[in-house]
Amino acid sequence: DVLKAGTPGGGKARARYELVTTQVALTSALLTGAVLLSTSFNRLIHEQRFAADHVALFRVRPAAARYEPGRAQAYVHAVAQRVAALPGVQDVAYARGVGFVWDGSPVEVGVGQSRGDSAERVEAHFVSPGFFEALRIPLLAGREFDRGDAAGAPPVAMLSASLSHKLAPSGNVLDRTLYAHGHAFRIVGVVPDYRIRMRGDALPLMALFSFEQNALGQETDARFAVRVRGDPTAVLHTLWETAKSVDGVVPVAEMMTLEQQIDASRPQIRLGQDVLVVAGGLALLLSAIGLYGLIAFLVSRRTRDIGLRIALGAVPARVAGAFIAGGMRAVLMGLVAGLAGAWIFGPLLDAWLVGVEAHDPGAFAIAGTAVLVIAVVACTIPARRAARVDPSIALRSDA
Repeated sequence: DVLKAGTPGGGKARARYELVTTQVALTSALLTGAVLLSTSFNRLIHEQRFAADHVALFRVRPAAARYEPGRAQAYVHAVAQRVAALPGVQDVAYARGVGFVWDGSPVEVGVGQSRGDSAERVEAHFVSPGFFEALRIPLLAGREFDRGDAAGAPPVAMLSASLSHKLAPSGNVLDRTLYAHGHAFRIVGVVPDYRIRMRGDALPLMALFSFEQNALGQETDARFAVRVRGDPTAVLHTLWETAKSVDGVVPVAEMMTLEQQIDASRPQIRLGQDVLVVAGGLALLLSAIGLYGLIAFLVSRRTRDIGLRIALGAVPARVAGAFIAGGMRAVLMGLVAGLAGAWIFGPLLDAWLVGVEAHDPGAFAIAGTAVLVIAVVACTIPARRAARVDPSIALRSDA
């Protein structure tokens, strides 16, 4: 009965199991971090309050060609018209910056106050008509800028949701007066807080003005956002040629897709993701090899014991189960320790996380499941060998 019920053990075996537990703990912590950063990067690109796919970007700098402001804006309009006429182009918009990577110009604003007063220091962004439609940014209230919001027309402005709430926490801001640098603007729309930000960053307070109105200064530098039906990378050269066809003297630069721009603006997320994915993958592989090697070693060392148990009537599946149980106990202890460590130290990644919390249950579940699946496979393969031991051969063995 003792021989049939026996399980793999011994002091040296326990020490080996402890090493496996340590490996698994480190592996599960690394994998959790890798999943968190992978999720963060995916949401950075695909799950913001704007659609980054199918958007090509480029910048024109007529001021560098010594254009006067009026001529510079006429050039920008001409480029926009020619680009809009290209096959496959759905929407064309432009802005000073594009609103996702660069901070806006600082400006002091207030609602319903006398001229010259200020209430909040915010970012000012200058965008063209159709900007929010091109980037698929939904309006929360009102309208976006249109062709009627041109130079000479009554000045208008839009607010981000956070600024709208800050200036009017209990009321509607539409059609109220926004004062900025002593100028009065009628508020015509509110948009979500669409700027990319890391977890823990404060929401950027944004006031948006019509690029065409030159309300706070002449606009001579524009970055275009062009939504196309296919791959935006494929049209970059065509966009460059089209802009150059208007005037070859004006510099046309910064040709990239919006996804590439976002990726380049947050290199720490991509780098951290790559490092942890590689480290976590290697750690998982080493843990699997270590666990497999441990069980295989114990099986080879105890061939006679296994054969004797089977000869005395032990069920082969229970013999294999004993080895699997021993390995999985070590794995489960390591998994609990590793996930606990990831829970404690996960907030250190907050500065790199976008749209996901450091204690995201999904990330912990994915990492834990991956470790368990690999561990079961690593234990089962050598344990099955124990179940297939021929008692007659095992008993004749010198092992």
